[in-house]
This record gives sequence, C-alpha cells and structure tokens, in this order.
Amino acid sequence: MTVCISDDVLRILLIGGECDALRESWGESFEELNAVVVPLKQEATGCSSDSPHLTIAAGISDAVFRELLEARQAEGCVGAFVILADDDGEIARSARAAGLAVLPKTSSLAQVLAAATLQSDRFYSRRIEQLRAEALERARTLEDARGKAEDSLRQLQAAQSQLLQSEKMASIGLLAAGVAHEINNPIGFIYSNMNTLRDYVVSLKEFFAACREIELPPPQQGKKDGVGVILDDLETLVAETIEGAERVKRIVTDLRSFSRAEDDKMTTADLNKGLESTINVCWNELKYRCKVAKEFGDIPALCCYPTKLNQVFMNLIINASHAMEKSGTVTVRTFQEGNEICVQISDDGCGIPPENLPRIFDPFFTTKPVGKGTGLGLSIAYNIIAEHDGRIDVQSEVGKGSTFTIRLPIRE
Repeated sequence: MTVCISDDVLRILLIGGECDALRESWGESFEELNAVVVPLKQEATGCSSDSPHLTIAAGISDAVFRELLEARQAEGCVGAFVILADDDGEIARSARAAGLAVLPKTSSLAQVLAAATLQSDRFYSRRIEQLRAEALERARTLEDARGKAEDSLRQLQAAQSQLLQSEKMASIGLLAAGVAHEINNPIGFIYSNMNTLRDYVVSLKEFFAACREIELPPPQQGKKDGVGVILDDLETLVAETIEGAERVKRIVTDLRSFSRAEDDKMTTADLNKGLESTINVCWNELKYRCKVAKEFGDIPALCCYPTKLNQVFMNLIINASHAMEKSGTVTVRTFQEGNEICVQISDDGCGIPPENLPRIFDPFFTTKPVGKGTGLGLSIAYNIIAEHDGRIDVQSEVGKGSTFTIRLPIRE
C-alpha cells in the first residue's frame, strides 16, 4: 500500500484483529474521509512527518498496547489514539489513565472522530499551557539577564568615570609638572645667587671691620651707624631668603615627583618619604584646618607603584582634614606588623555614621555638599590598594574621629 503524506489527507492507523470488521461496518462513511490507511510497519520509524493523525485500536493485546503507548510518549506523537473495547479491562483502564479516548466497539465513525477531536483539543490546550509556562520562564530568565546586564553597565560606567577622573588628574599633574619646571629655573638662580650674596656679605663685614680701625668721629652712644644696621639686617634677610628658596625648591621637587607619570612596572620606594612628599604637596590645604602629627616607624622599602600610593595618601589625609569642624589633629603613623607595612591615618573629627560605613568605598558615594566632592576619592584609593594585594581597614566613632589603616604585603 502506498502512503500519501500530503497535508490534506487524513492518515489513519488501524490496529488489532477486529479493525477490518469495524471498517466494513463503517462502509462508505470511512471511504468519504479521504483517508489513507497507514501500515503498522510505518510506526517502526517513530513519529515522523507521515505519522498517523488518528490511531484506532480494537482487539489488541496488552503487550502491543503498552508498546504503542511507550513509543508515543518517547517520540512525542501528537496524533489522537482511540481504544475500542466493550469491557473495562486493563487496556481500557490504562488508556483512560494515559488520557486516551475509550469507546465501545459498536461506536460509529462519527463518534470515534468526535472523541479523537476532543482528545486533540485537550492535548493542544495542555501544550499551549506548557508553551505559555515555558515562555514565562524564558521571560523571567531574560529579565534576570537584563538585570545583570544593567549591573554590568553600571559597573562599567563607574569604571569609566574613574578612568576619566584619573585622566583628569593626569592632565592636572602634567600641567603642574610644567609649571614646576618653569619655576625651578629661576629658583635655581635665586638659590645660587643667595649663596654668593652671603659670601659677599661676609667679605663686606670684614671690610667694614677693617675700616673701623681708622680713626673716625665716634658715633652717638647707644646707636648703631647706618652701615651696621644694614649689615645685621642683610645677614638675616639672606638667611631667610635661602631658607625660603630651599622650601620652594623642596615643594617643586615633591610636586614634580607627585605628578610624574607612573611606570607599568613596580619600583622600590620608601613610604615614609612618600608621605613626607605628599604632606608637603598638600600642606596649603592642611595648614589652615589642622595640625599634622607624624609618627613614622622604621619600615623597609616596599615594591609598589609610588605615585599611586601617594594619591591614596593624599585622598585620605585631605579627607581627614575635612572631617575637622573647627580644628584638630591628623596623625600619620607607619609601622611594620608581621609581613605587612601599615600606614595609619587618624583624625579626631566628626566620625562616620555606622549606616554609611559599608558604602564609603562605593563609587560616587559622598556626604559632602554638591560641588564639594565627586565621591570617587575613596573608591579610587580602594582599587589602588587592591592592585597592591593590600586592604584598607576603617574604624570610626561618631564625634570622636576615624582611623584608616592601609595594610600592604611586603613582596619578596
């Protein structure tokens, strides 16, 4: 028998020894269906595109029924399956439990087709509900994925903002380095000339001392002559000028060191000197707000990124000074603890409320007024210390102050 697989043909599989008699009883009604009877051997290939739309079983054994049922469930066949049985035997009970239609053997073809249609409707209703549930699950999965994507986007935006801030600081540092270079040249002249002038003053004093041995009218008692006053003042002025020039030179040197571009490789550095340099650079920001107490311990040199660490020190020291409502003291300590170098920056300012402590290292979090802070200082500091495999511990009490302790491992 040739099997037609076009969509406009109803494919029916008749199984069982009593199916031929049923087909004869249905007579012309069966022929009018424009149906093709599928041989049983077609089922051996499973549920393919030419699988039967309707399987009618009458007079089959329990073993054949179970084999057909397991094949349908394994292959996912969607065609209707109608069992014709007059008794309420094992096959009938199993068929009903599986959601199949069970009709008497005397049922007309119209009744069989109606039962098959109802069964198909129920199957497709269940399938639609299943697909709807799967669609909802996929929608929830997509929503979760969208949430994760938004979190990743926020983190990327935070990283981008930190990068922009770093670029801005690099630009400021480059500008400061240029200004420092321009200042350093005349300062060099002043420094050199002041030393020469000091030598000249000594020579002048010796000259005028020799001149005084010549007999001249005695000056008024208790008064110095004009030359003596000038010489005394000149010596003081020269000393103060040299001291000022040394201070300017030290500031310029520290500023150039602070603004220097960081190398890709770590270098060995003295953190005590780095702290001295940082305090010197930002002293103008500190001197009107607080006193700075330095308690530097004997610590070994550290393999690190010195410029980045100086940026961390600057952020923490300036934040500590801003915590002072009127005046106070910022204490900077260094010490070694085990295999770690510790830098501790303490203040006796207003302290940090407990509800804000978990968020102080979050990007853009700040308690300062609008325009007074970006909220990136501590976040950048945290990332720099993490880059050194270190950590920052914070202890704070409202009204008593805060202590930030940086712990950096000593690298072999």
